[in-house]
Amino acid sequence: MNEIEAIFCKLMKCGRSSLYLDGQKPPLSPGQYNRLNKILKHRAGGEPLQYLLGDTEFMGIRFKVRPGVLIPRPETEILLEEVIEFISSSGIEYPRILDIGTGSGNIAVSLVKFLKKSKLHAVDISDACVSLAKTNARLNGVSSKIYFYVSDLFSCFKGSEIKFDIIVSNPPYVSAKEYKRLPVDVLREPSLAFKAGKDGLLFFRAIEKESRSYLKRGGFLFLEIGYGQTVAIKKIFSSGDEWQGVEFKKDLAGIDRVAIIAKKS
Repeated sequence: MNEIEAIFCKLMKCGRSSLYLDGQKPPLSPGQYNRLNKILKHRAGGEPLQYLLGDTEFMGIRFKVRPGVLIPRPETEILLEEVIEFISSSGIEYPRILDIGTGSGNIAVSLVKFLKKSKLHAVDISDACVSLAKTNARLNGVSSKIYFYVSDLFSCFKGSEIKFDIIVSNPPYVSAKEYKRLPVDVLREPSLAFKAGKDGLLFFRAIEKESRSYLKRGGFLFLEIGYGQTVAIKKIFSSGDEWQGVEFKKDLAGIDRVAIIAKKS
């Protein structure tokens, strides 16, 4: 669906096929026409379309989005597919999963929708993100299956003995230099969701260090990574004797997009 189709579907509250097949649909009302003009004006000014429409689709599920919260992206579906496939074949009946940097809640909500017996915990440093994630969990009927926390990485678990089978994250991974070259509409999204220090690896180093205390022996990390970070990720997770190895999965463009790291048993 292109942007114009998405806008008209939203305004007319219909599916894409109805735009072309239903010749009896009335023209836009004055209110719809005014809203169309506002959307087009703000879109031309660089505002992300998803913010203007108020929602987006991820893993076939609708999620509310708003300024201040990262917009879910199709490439992150690869991360979810790898987690779902692994859990489905692992024999872990009630997996305990932690989602770091939950944003709109798209990862956590999708996982509990596809993995009915999973137990999800989700953290984000942003109050606005956690609030929206809770809303999305409620709208998708899974709020009772996810525990949300406002937390800087693992800080909310300090002093506890909680251990996870899987830790999954789409962390910030854009370097300071790369951030300046991002498209105008992407720069309208929260910078905290992208910036990861001078080299883009700040959060991978933090996750490597802190997850040691919260990931079970034999557990796995599933991390979305950026272009050209494969060698650096291997190096980060080869330090110490906690990790057994790193495997990478490519996206549709042939770029390493997901890192799967096994903790030694």
